[in-house]
Amino acid sequence: MHKIKQITLQNFKFFYGNVPINFDRKHVLIYGENGSGKSSIHWAIYTFLQSVFKQDVKQVQKYFQPITRHEESIKNRYASDTEDAFIEITFVDESEDIRTKKISNTTVNTRPQTDRFVEQITLSSDLIDYKSIFNIYNYTNKDRVKLFGYIEKNLMPFIKLQNPISDNAGNPISQNLEVCWNYLKKGLAPYPGIYDQTYHNFQASIAQFNTDFKFYLESIAVRANEYLKEKFKEKFEISFEYQDCTYNDFNSYNKGRNKRTIAPEIYLTARLFDTNLTDDTNKVQRVHSFLNEARLSSIALAIRMAILKEKYVKSSPKILVLDDLLLSLDMGNREAVLNIVLDEYLEDYQLIVLTHDRSFFQTVLSYIKTDYAKKLKSTGETNTDKLSNAFKEHWKVLEMYESTLPDGKNIPAIVEHQSHIQKALHYFTDKDCIDYNACGNNLRAALEEFFREFIPKEFLRDNSGNLIEKNSLMLNPLTEKCMDYFNHIGFNTQYLDKINRYRERTLNQTSHYNPLSNYFKKELQETFEILNELKKYRTDSVVKTDELLQFSVESPSGKQFLYTFKPLDDIRLYKEPLNGSTSFYCNKDKRIYALVGFTENDNSQLISYSTKSMTLSDFYNETIDGLEKKIKETCTKAPDIYDVIKTVDGKTLNELKTY
Repeated sequence: MHKIKQITLQNFKFFYGNVPINFDRKHVLIYGENGSGKSSIHWAIYTFLQSVFKQDVKQVQKYFQPITRHEESIKNRYASDTEDAFIEITFVDESEDIRTKKISNTTVNTRPQTDRFVEQITLSSDLIDYKSIFNIYNYTNKDRVKLFGYIEKNLMPFIKLQNPISDNAGNPISQNLEVCWNYLKKGLAPYPGIYDQTYHNFQASIAQFNTDFKFYLESIAVRANEYLKEKFKEKFEISFEYQDCTYNDFNSYNKGRNKRTIAPEIYLTARLFDTNLTDDTNKVQRVHSFLNEARLSSIALAIRMAILKEKYVKSSPKILVLDDLLLSLDMGNREAVLNIVLDEYLEDYQLIVLTHDRSFFQTVLSYIKTDYAKKLKSTGETNTDKLSNAFKEHWKVLEMYESTLPDGKNIPAIVEHQSHIQKALHYFTDKDCIDYNACGNNLRAALEEFFREFIPKEFLRDNSGNLIEKNSLMLNPLTEKCMDYFNHIGFNTQYLDKINRYRERTLNQTSHYNPLSNYFKKELQETFEILNELKKYRTDSVVKTDELLQFSVESPSGKQFLYTFKPLDDIRLYKEPLNGSTSFYCNKDKRIYALVGFTENDNSQLISYSTKSMTLSDFYNETIDGLEKKIKETCTKAPDIYDVIKTVDGKTLNELKTY
């Protein structure tokens, strides 16, 4: 499948001169500070794809005219009238078939009159940004949310109706909603009599348009509600109330006919799933007045995703651009959207995610890194560097900043994203830019990043037991929390002790301007080594939350008992990167357990019982203690519970130790 290998922008919007941006056929994540030109990339892709729908080539060329000659020009203002401006995109597939398409003042080879390659991509792709989501529900309180105008402006070219409408001679015109609507909204000129066959043919086309458009909207509502229920976990569903398109209807102010095509209207409504409400009170007609912005954004996203699903064509190259659209969602729904994107679109679409929000950029990057690390880890890979960099095979991560040329012209600067540890190494080893101050700052950030990902959330609590937002913790408290975690497990804390010493003498001092500071090259070098060693500590989940486990017990009288349960937190296997160390389960790890089944001599019954938080050993012993009281016999307990607790396919916990 063809994907974007490179976008070249010349004198387009914020981009001055010729700027190639390499995507390398990968998914792309871009952070761009405000004013860096991030939006110019979004508009370049949008303008390029939309060019296929322009009937007149001049409607494309006008964007690249000198700004003194056309008011709609978006040519860079620094460029002279004689300098060329263009958007050029190179697509390449797996077999190295190269397609380069360009739009400029002189060249437009994207339209179907040339070939249908870009049209095919455009019809299967989508660009969704915050404004396009917000505009769906941007109405005053007294109005209802109306969607036809939004669809006409943003989505019509991408919608295919069930049947083509026909012209007055009976010839099929198109199934494309935009083409159909453009034909119908012109009406009939000259106006025929109502008994004329031309009039009847046109009214038949209006009726078919209504029928097929309603059918399309109903299918979209079904898909959107699936997203709302299954992905966003919302307790409501939406529907569309369709008001028919009409031609030559009666005027409201007299008995005459209007001789015009009146556009349809589409009203968005919601129905709440609340047993405390009746059929009369659970229906919400002004959804924007009742639901908060996050839920309205969920509805808008569900609709857009449903439309994208509806126009899916397996064989077509597809691009999905997401530009800051998740910022209006709460964290739960951001997670839902990221799950949808990674589950449903990674394989068939080339994703381009843009944001100006640094923390959101880090969230997405962390999500991507974790997802690919898990996939690689499932193959048996244990090398921490390979795991942390697994995403790079599939993703290009860029950062954009506003820069200034020597003559004062503002231009975008695009750089490949580097992790804090990569930057630290750069400032420590590159002879042309050694800077121990910058090295120490980035080492400190790299350690903080490691601790935030490494320490389980149950160890990130304040003195009252409340969970702490991990991104709010700096190196000192993070080191203390990790010390608690290591002591709990039984890991040696020698590396953490060193970090505490170096934090005071080296890492902290390099975080502030202090002309009297001494920089300790040796300690910086050792900090690199410590971080590398910390990444070798193994804390792998061998039994996932809700995975079924079993253990059996035999009474002195020969009765056989089998308990089936599931842990409500992962069971982890630990190993230190020290010579002679072996893997082990931590006997102090606590979690809640749910008993789900009990079998006595082949007679089984379901159970629904959850314990308090306790160790696995205490759970095993207390369960057998309860059995002994019930049967009034003393049972033999296993000396090693990891030899008797098994998965449903018969593997003991000790047999699950893969290292």
